[in-house]
Amino acid sequence: MDFHILSEWAGYIVSAFAVLLFWAYRSLNARISDADKAIAALALHVAEEYVSVKRFDAYIERFDKAVETIFKKIDNVSEKLDKKADK
Repeated sequence: MDFHILSEWAGYIVSAFAVLLFWAYRSLNARISDADKAIAALALHVAEEYVSVKRFDAYIERFDKAVETIFKKIDNVSEKLDKKADK
């Protein structure tokens, strides 16, 4: 009789442990799934928003041209001021 009670309680304990493990597995699996979705969303955001190398090179080229124009204008103003100072 004692063995029957002991085996019955052992069954309860094993069942409870199995339920706990199953719950932990599902919880962990849900977290992993959420993390996968977040990573996919981040990858999509990066692909949509960040500048490609070609586009970045074009921006740099436009910036260089603008800076060149500004320096030319500064040189012109400097030359005019020098001419006025010489008079």
